[in-house]
Amino acid sequence: MDSNIRLLIASFLIYFSLQATNWTAITQEVQQIINSEFNNPITNGSSMSKALQAYAKEIDPYAQVLGPAEYRELLDTVSGGFYGIGLELQVKQESDPFLVVKNVSPESPAEKAGILPEDKILTINAKSVAGLSTHESIRKLRSEKRYAPLKLTIHRNKTDLLALSLRRELIQEKKCTCSFIKEHRILQCKIPLFTKRTAQELETFLRKATKKPKGLILDLRDNPGGLLQAAVDCAALFLPKKSLVVSTKNRAGKIIERYYTTKAPIVQDIPIALLVNENTASAAEILAGTLRMHHGKNLQVIIVGTRTLGKGSVQEVKPLSNNCALKITTAYYYLVDGSSVEQKGVIPDVIINRDSASIKNQDQSQQDNLLICACTYLEKMRKTNSSKSS
Repeated sequence: MDSNIRLLIASFLIYFSLQATNWTAITQEVQQIINSEFNNPITNGSSMSKALQAYAKEIDPYAQVLGPAEYRELLDTVSGGFYGIGLELQVKQESDPFLVVKNVSPESPAEKAGILPEDKILTINAKSVAGLSTHESIRKLRSEKRYAPLKLTIHRNKTDLLALSLRRELIQEKKCTCSFIKEHRILQCKIPLFTKRTAQELETFLRKATKKPKGLILDLRDNPGGLLQAAVDCAALFLPKKSLVVSTKNRAGKIIERYYTTKAPIVQDIPIALLVNENTASAAEILAGTLRMHHGKNLQVIIVGTRTLGKGSVQEVKPLSNNCALKITTAYYYLVDGSSVEQKGVIPDVIINRDSASIKNQDQSQQDNLLICACTYLEKMRKTNSSKSS
């Protein structure tokens, strides 16, 4: 369909939504006229999808009309697995038409093929990615079938051009990665997304800790949220049973639901540092804000980093016909004290901006300055607690 006609339909839908008149019938009339009078072949799928997307976005900036492939991808993401090669990509910039690798998952097909952060992907299966969005590119890197072949052209260091052949494997997306920082005797756990498995992964790690640590770091940087219940279940590992974690209210201010912890905590008597940045959002902000509100009661908690995104809205996915869905805001989150993080975010106790969050030492290897800072503050908190006890 002509791009001007697509724009016309989208404009109609956006304008109609703001008027008191029943514009649904008029929208149908416009479609009927186009279908009967327009003198070129008409393919409605792409046009209507863009029109509906524009309509939903005008009303709700977080709304999204999901086609069959996007809806399936969303379900795969929150359930924890899909067939891919284990890459995390940077969001495409207007100044660069190609895909830049942000992270490579350990033991993934991408790591085995030698792909590195900052590599640029020029083609996927011999087709340029220049005209694709980041989301469209991710979809092409995935498959419904295990071992499905994939060919990439990689640009490295502005000079090297690499042709790689890979096979897709089951990728457990956004899995928690946990470790023990020996020199500080501190447990560290990176939580990139709250999925159905997150709380169990975190609990397993905490229970397997053989030595009593001096502190715990929960790294929520770049965590966009995910499943609210998963964040509530993570909070339950630290808070007393039946503690209120978060409430949701509708647009009229009426409480829809209250979320409480349902079991006894497994972590007590050790200080906790939460690392956040401007991309920490939604359920991740809820966990950080809630744990801090228990500081001095049941926990010793400090938040380190930059102000979080400030996304305190609840999106529900409403299934539609033809395996499509609508993702739309239906409520807002409120913390224990009744405050909202919407457009405000969570302000850290110790603010360290992104520019100083990583430093280079003399051998030019990257160090995580935010992590080092958190270790320092956890040690101070532990010593303060020891002094009070004695």
